[in-house]
Amino acid sequence: MRVAILTLTYHPDHTGSAVYATDLARFLGERGHDVTVITSFPHYPSWKKQPRDKGTLFRTEQQGRVRILRGYIYVPASVTPWTRILYELSFLASLTANALRAGAQALVVAVSPPILVGAVGRLLALRSRCGFVCYVQDLQLDAALSLRMLRPGLMTRLLSRIEGSLYRGASLVVTISEGMRRRIQGKGAGRNNLVVIPNWIDAARASREVPSGMFRCRFPQLGDRPLVGYAGNMGVKQSLHTLVEAAKVLQDRQSDVQVLLVGDGAVRRNLEALVAASSLRNVHIVPTQSPSEYQELLSDIEICVILQAHAAGEVFFPSKLLGILARGRPVIIAADSESELADAGRASGCAEIVPPEDPVALADAILQLHESPRRRSEMGSEAAPYLKQFDRSRLLKALEHALLETASRRGTSRLVDTIDSRGADQA
Repeated sequence: MRVAILTLTYHPDHTGSAVYATDLARFLGERGHDVTVITSFPHYPSWKKQPRDKGTLFRTEQQGRVRILRGYIYVPASVTPWTRILYELSFLASLTANALRAGAQALVVAVSPPILVGAVGRLLALRSRCGFVCYVQDLQLDAALSLRMLRPGLMTRLLSRIEGSLYRGASLVVTISEGMRRRIQGKGAGRNNLVVIPNWIDAARASREVPSGMFRCRFPQLGDRPLVGYAGNMGVKQSLHTLVEAAKVLQDRQSDVQVLLVGDGAVRRNLEALVAASSLRNVHIVPTQSPSEYQELLSDIEICVILQAHAAGEVFFPSKLLGILARGRPVIIAADSESELADAGRASGCAEIVPPEDPVALADAILQLHESPRRRSEMGSEAAPYLKQFDRSRLLKALEHALLETASRRGTSRLVDTIDSRGADQA
């Protein structure tokens, strides 16, 4: 099968949807498919392009059976709503140009967000007279509206209509959680062309222990005090100000616990300003770490924290939870109690759940876990049974099966029943 995957980010970008777009492309290539990835130059999550890519409009790379068509993208020095729009529009322009030279395909997969990647994917599918798949990792518009990053208006109504049209016209829509499935179905996707395939993890690989102390050696300012923290994108959806405010509560209570924020993103400067304004001595903000450095971090951290803004529970799912659980680290989840993230934490047995945007409740949970080594050990040892449902090989085979079905008969009414009856293990 000749398949094109359209994605904003791809390896060596190493967080968010880049991880899963890259793994899907490589898996399909290893299975004998001819894969073309149409993407941008590496820039995420650091929001900086590599020196060799500056001023370059297009480049073609070949990795095994995966052909990569990269195109220009404007990467803003400071992420604001307007620079974000320019960022996405620049990518859509180069994406369209690369799609025109990608050649005929048997299937086109558009990874969303951004929403308009799907519009380019739909045009390429029409040109190739093949099936079109929307692969939804994040409901971008819903998140922006629920978090008041955008106000309802002409632009949001237009994007909503485009989004609904893409879902209705897709041969297949794949998303990663039940909450997102409900939202997408409400936007017009039919049950027979909408499937949930969660993001996956290679648990055996992710659970390999890394010697402790290596992360602290690179950041001597951390000393040997206990670390609690977050690593990942620093955006509005993560509500990271709550963790900074919880650090103030910890400092006021004279706790020796140190709060660590690792990453980059739109709100990093705001967080740094908040730390400075509050005169916090127990908060450390460090840049995005490579995958290997992140594993070193997990060896040195006592408690991981995942935060989700109020009312964001159905619009995105932070799959970083899986990697944390694989390493046996206890987690505090600050999210709506009815959210899928909170449900996942409870089901794993490895997480404490606290209300979102409540720094006192978060600080209380941190102190209780810090003072209970036995509880932390018990939480860290309970993840293995839960993680079996997210096995990489099983879920990638299920996704491959769904794509092959779509390529052979576009929008089949038997697709969901086939996957449900045969099961992902047999796909």
